[in-house]
Amino acid sequence: MLNYGTMKADKIHYDPSGNATAAEEATFLADLAAHPPKHLFVISHGWNNNEAEADDLYRRFFIAADNVWARFPGFTSSDCFALGIIWPSKKFDENAFAAAAGPNAVPGAAAIAPSAVDAAITTQLTALKEIANDAAAQAFLDHAIAQIPLLSVSQSAQDDFVAALASAFPQGPQEPDPGLDSGLATLNTTPGHTVLNQIVATLQTAPAAGRQTGGAAALGGAAGFNPLAAIKNAALVLANVTTYWTMKERAGVIGRTGVVQTIAKVLAALPAVKIHLIGHSFGGRLVTAAANGLPGGSGGHQAATMLLLQGAYSHYGMAQNYQANTDGMFRSVITSHKVASEIQITHSIHDIAVGLAYPIASALAHQIGAAAWINPYGGMGADGARTTPEAFENTLEPVGAAYAPVIPPNIVRNLNGDAIIGGHGDVTHDEIAYAELTAVSRS
Repeated sequence: MLNYGTMKADKIHYDPSGNATAAEEATFLADLAAHPPKHLFVISHGWNNNEAEADDLYRRFFIAADNVWARFPGFTSSDCFALGIIWPSKKFDENAFAAAAGPNAVPGAAAIAPSAVDAAITTQLTALKEIANDAAAQAFLDHAIAQIPLLSVSQSAQDDFVAALASAFPQGPQEPDPGLDSGLATLNTTPGHTVLNQIVATLQTAPAAGRQTGGAAALGGAAGFNPLAAIKNAALVLANVTTYWTMKERAGVIGRTGVVQTIAKVLAALPAVKIHLIGHSFGGRLVTAAANGLPGGSGGHQAATMLLLQGAYSHYGMAQNYQANTDGMFRSVITSHKVASEIQITHSIHDIAVGLAYPIASALAHQIGAAAWINPYGGMGADGARTTPEAFENTLEPVGAAYAPVIPPNIVRNLNGDAIIGGHGDVTHDEIAYAELTAVSRS
């Protein structure tokens, strides 16, 4: 047993197929049986290079909770237990992605120079090789890496690079992600040089500032784009979008297989415990997939609350009819009452990682051509839940402020964190912990 802040905790490792480490799961269930909590927090990281980073995220989040427990008399960390999910993810390179968009995209950013971009692409594709864990996919990625030195001068190298990425990660998602999937599907049908030039054009025509109607956070123009490095910067962006797609797929697999099975074992043994799901980035998709795997409908078969910290999946994930007769992939989380009390979703215009992937994918799909930044697709961490009748808007409030209770069916609270959340990973503020404990105390 360990501690995250003052809260007792265990952690369980899951493999890429979602299998829990059996000994760790058994220890966790035994610890719960010996000290049955009133509340169990199940928390998942997103894109992290290693376990130490995940542990650090969990500790910082629950230390923030320790800072605000006093606001909730009679409800303390001694009533609670935490389970830290550790799953094999690889880091989506947010800083390189933002830099590739040019110096106006993010304060202080600069387009990556030709001397550095080769190494950045190689690093990202090497991470993808580890994610793939498949000999055929790794061979395709080795071929893509071999094309990097020639990308700026050879159209055939550009075609081979994109084709290799498409072959390494064939499309066919278990849980579709609107916009993102259709964009990457074009890699199989569009010449690679066209794909990379479309990304260049998209980055160069991005608006200077602000949020565009119905779309993700805009990133600013690329006036400082180095023309000699433009194609290679585009290749780096594509490698990052491919990483994004790959990790959201893996997160869904782990959530709907191993993690939901662990939660089901907890509820079978302790049906009165209230389970609170927390997921950062792709961990948001992981815990949503886990919630979706529960029977729902009544106590002992559902989560009590769910908090998505800059969630990395479509803002239509829980939508109703975002297209004609098409609901979001996780619509049943709401309609089948798989979260009993409240779903909170933080979002921020400063989330470059989530804000960039969907406009780029839309550009690849040619859904809106050069106007890629005015697009119907976006991510939870950029926009919150869209076209979701149960969702309502809130600002992430200061500690001590009063949040209005949810009134079913309006149980999805979009928390605008523009004034507090400075980036994709900036999710351990006291204000966020306060919002979470407010929901937990009311569940």
